Amino acid sequence: MNAIETVIAIKNAKLFPNDRDNVEVKIGKEARVKAMLSYFDSNIGYDIRVAPPQKAKETGREYIKLSLSVGKDEGRKFYNGLLNVVKKADSNYSFSGYLDVDGVRTVKVMVKKPAEGTAFHTVIFSKEKPNDNGNKAESQQPQPADNQAEPF
Repeated sequence: MNAIETVIAIKNAKLFPNDRDNVEVKIGKEARVKAMLSYFDSNIGYDIRVAPPQKAKETGREYIKLSLSVGKDEGRKFYNGLLNVVKKADSNYSFSGYLDVDGVRTVKVMVKKPAEGTAFHTVIFSKEKPNDNGNKAESQQPQPADNQAEPF
């Protein structure tokens, strides 16, 4: 299974509010913040962390960084993506964007709002579909100072 297939095989992962100080997300070359949402599955071998909302300096647009690690020990791979806030009032999603897998922005990510009575968000990974021209859709994600595939 290649990296993209591995990521999209993660179905409806649940992200819970993070209450641990040592669960962090790297948001720049040296900057780390406590994760807002997180989930770890040791059986399957993945870890998802979401940083609190940030604002792009150039545009002022709000976004979150999602970091995903897949695998165990030396075989662990890290993938990062920037997700925009979904501003449509009738949307079931709070954030959407793309995940860079092996240096290519190919996996669409949607973070679903918690349903009434639940304490978790749901993250959905799917393969990006080409637009009507057959090309990949252009994302309008803010670009941080450092979006390299690095550990949290």
